Amino acid sequence: MKIAILDDYQNVALQMADWTVIFRRAEVTVFNDHLSDPDAVVRRLEPFDVVCVMRERTPLRSLDADHRDDLGPHPRQRTKHR
Repeated sequence: MKIAILDDYQNVALQMADWTVIFRRAEVTVFNDHLSDPDAVVRRLEPFDVVCVMRERTPLRSLDADHRDDLGPHPRQRTKHR
């Protein structure tokens, strides 16, 4: 499983909690920069299964239907991995 943490411009996400259990089960990538271009956001997130949003800076709501389709089904629509 691949997890993306967005907009951690203070570089604190991995210090604010114990991620040990997560690191055993997933590959975590932290992005410190901000992307405002919806196409760039989609390209960045395509390889990830989980997206954690640190701030409200990334325009996820502004992605149109085509962009959302590129990211795959809504998490509630995905089959749970066990």
